[in-house]
Amino acid sequence: MRFDVNVVEVCEVRTPKGKAPVRWLPVTARAIDTDENCGHIVDLDRARWQIKEYFKSLKTGSTYLNSQHRSAHTRLATLSVKAMVAWNLFVIRYLVATTKTSKAAAGSHPHNLRF
Repeated sequence: MRFDVNVVEVCEVRTPKGKAPVRWLPVTARAIDTDENCGHIVDLDRARWQIKEYFKSLKTGSTYLNSQHRSAHTRLATLSVKAMVAWNLFVIRYLVATTKTSKAAAGSHPHNLRF
């Protein structure tokens, strides 16, 4: 069986001082014949990473995996609460990662967030 794939090389252009530029190579079966198509592939890959970070928050930050409920009903109820906790953790991590000053970081304290 043969699969044709395309690779989009993505490189960070405005690297913070003292940091190495980020470089990654998304592999896709989609067309990459235009800048718009390449941009779409990069956007999809960014979304994939955000989804991965959310589930990381769900698994580790909200301790869902440590829940020891036996019935499907209690597992689902626990998941519904833990999913909200994971989302809030995801948002907090995003805000802290994207703030530029310590004053802005202090403003992203969980008690100051409105959801």
